[in-house]
Amino acid sequence: MLVRGEWDRPGEVVEPGFLSAITGNSDPAPLELDRYHRHPTRGRRITLARWIASADNPLTARVMVNRLWQHHFGRGIVETTSDFGKNGTPPSHPDLLDWLATRFVEEKWSIKAMHRLMLTSSAYRQSSQSDDSRAERADPDNRLLWKFNRQRLEGEAIRDSILAVSGRLNSEGGGPPVFPPLPKGLDEAQKVQGINTWETTTGPEGRKRSLYVFQRRSLNLPLLETFDAPVFNSSCDRRRSSITSLQALAMYDGEFVNTEARYFAERIRKESNGDREQQIRLAFQLALGREPTTVEIRQVQSFFQALGDKSEALAGVCRVSLSTWIRR
Repeated sequence: MLVRGEWDRPGEVVEPGFLSAITGNSDPAPLELDRYHRHPTRGRRITLARWIASADNPLTARVMVNRLWQHHFGRGIVETTSDFGKNGTPPSHPDLLDWLATRFVEEKWSIKAMHRLMLTSSAYRQSSQSDDSRAERADPDNRLLWKFNRQRLEGEAIRDSILAVSGRLNSEGGGPPVFPPLPKGLDEAQKVQGINTWETTTGPEGRKRSLYVFQRRSLNLPLLETFDAPVFNSSCDRRRSSITSLQALAMYDGEFVNTEARYFAERIRKESNGDREQQIRLAFQLALGREPTTVEIRQVQSFFQALGDKSEALAGVCRVSLSTWIRR
C-alpha cells in the first residue's frame, strides 16, 4: 500500500487472497507458480478461478443451481438470486438447495445434467391448475410448490414464435447482429449528425431469432420492451412480469404483429384446400397448438360471414389467434 497514495512511500505489503467473509481468515492465497517456479507474480487468475469452481467452495454451486431453478420455476429457492447474504431472503427449501449443489459438483459442473434433473422432476411436471383449497389457504404464494406456477413467455420468445407461426422465422445460427425495423419516428431518433446509426436489416436476415437482435443500452426494441425485456444499462437478476394494456395493444394493433398476421393468413391459404373449416382448424393448430372447439368454429365462421371479405377475415382470425397468447 502506498502511504497517502504517494508512489515513493511504500507501506504494508498486501498479498493476494480470498474474501475473509467467506474463508473466515485473512491468510494469503497459495499461488500456483509456473513449472520452473521463477515467476511468483503469475498464476493469480487461475488460482482464483480454481477456488471459485472448487468442490470445497459450496457458494458457487449453490448460486448456480439456484439460478437454474429460477429459470425453470420462475422463482429461486433463494428468491434474492444475487444476494445469498444476511440481507437476502432465506431459502424456502435449504436441504434441496444443498442437495442440488452437491449433485451439480458430482456431475462435474454439467449444466445440461442439472437442466435434465429439474425438468424431469415431479415438481416441474405438476399442473398449474389445482382446486386444493387447503393448500391455497396454507400456502397462497406456492412457496412449497404444491402446484406449478404459470409463467409468461419472454418478449424474445413471443417475437420468435410469431415469426415461426407466420412461417418467416430465419433459424440460421451465427453471423452479425440483426437490426429489426423500428417504428416510424423512433428510427429518426437514432440519427447522429444526420447519419442513421440503426442500419435496418432487411430480408430474411432481419427475421433471425431475437438472440441476434442488436442490444443498445439507450434503446430497446419496442416489442421486447413492452413484454418486460431487461434494460441493458443496469444488471438484472430477475425479469419483472407485468400485465399492461400496452401489451394487448402491441399484439392487436402493432405493426409487426399485423404484418406477420397477413403472412400467417397467406401460409394457411397455401397449406389448406380452401375449405373454411379446415383453414380455421389449421390456424388453431399453428397458433395455439390445439384443435378448436365446436363453439369456436361456429364463432369464427360467423366472423367470416359478417366481414364478407374472405382475405381480410382470415387475416383478422390470424391476428386474434396471436393475440390470445397474452390472455391464456
